[in-house]
Amino acid sequence: MPNGSFGTNTSNRYLSIIGTDKNNCILYNTSGHYDSKADCACIRIAGSVYISNLTIISTAENYVPFENSRKMSYCVHFDMNAPENTVCEINNCILKNDHFCCIGIGTRPNYTIKIINCELESIIDSENIGSWGAIYAHEGSNISGTQKLVLRNNVIKSDKYSIVLSTAFHGTIITECINNVCDKRIIKSGDI
Repeated sequence: MPNGSFGTNTSNRYLSIIGTDKNNCILYNTSGHYDSKADCACIRIAGSVYISNLTIISTAENYVPFENSRKMSYCVHFDMNAPENTVCEINNCILKNDHFCCIGIGTRPNYTIKIINCELESIIDSENIGSWGAIYAHEGSNISGTQKLVLRNNVIKSDKYSIVLSTAFHGTIITECINNVCDKRIIKSGDI
């Protein structure tokens, strides 16, 4: 992907994206929406994909409520049915969100998510009640087997709650955390 800023509006969940320079290749979404009709994450992933050398920004700058909508869009959303033994990796990226989690993960059987050499910065909007973190993982439907989350060499900042929150896994979740810097501090929305 060439340098530049690009709005996102794609439903292709099986597309790998490699930018030329994470500081100059920028994907963004300003709608802030998330519901069953409008998952406005900048990148939505379901298969074995590789995302690298990008800045990914999700803001609620142009959020306009509609019926059943929530101001909860992710930068990257790993969810939907995927083949077993799927491996998704985000490498050398900057993810910023001014109202919700940077990454949302709906786990699947024998699914591996790798987040390596990334910078994540998340502000949780006061409208979003709950214990959200910069990364939120929840179980998908009919989960069994092992799900794996790999966090390696990242800088992860969140203004509220947990840095990483995982909930209700029926199978086994293995989390590998190596050489990460986590900072739970007050971040002002103007910083993103």
